[in-house]
Amino acid sequence: DVAAELLAEAPLNVIVYAFTSSSYVLGPDGDAALKTRLEGRTRGIPVLLPGLSAGVVSAILEKSPLGMIEKSPTPSPQEVGRWRT
Repeated sequence: DVAAELLAEAPLNVIVYAFTSSSYVLGPDGDAALKTRLEGRTRGIPVLLPGLSAGVVSAILEKSPLGMIEKSPTPSPQEVGRWRT
């Protein structure tokens, strides 16, 4: 949250977070809540999260499932299962 506030001081059009591990842990609903919470601290600057963005791309391309690769740590099957539709 503090990082979002600090980044909002810069002349940015969007803030992109690249922590996919939290997307595995939180799942789509948790990611949406995180996005909403962070955007509440960015003075109107949109926030993009990898998991939610992948879902949007999948919907636009009408492709499912869409794979996400993360270098480390490897998510558990339970964490990956949260993103299955």
